[in-house]
Amino acid sequence: MEVANSRSDGQRPSMGQDIRKGRRTETDYINGLVARRGEELGIDVTCHRRVNDVIKCIEKGELTPSPDLLPGIVS
Repeated sequence: MEVANSRSDGQRPSMGQDIRKGRRTETDYINGLVARRGEELGIDVTCHRRVNDVIKCIEKGELTPSPDLLPGIVS
């Protein structure tokens, strides 16, 4: 938390930079991998799937990044 709190508002994680610049993210290799492996082990990975699905929709221009998307991910 110390590192996160030390960042300025102008700093963005790489995925946020990719989304802002209209580039594809690495979400399939991060959240997608976690979801696939979790499913193989019988673990509920619903949240990882939802995150991955929302990011893919943002990449395709079907959704605009917004905190308003969060309830659809965590519900």
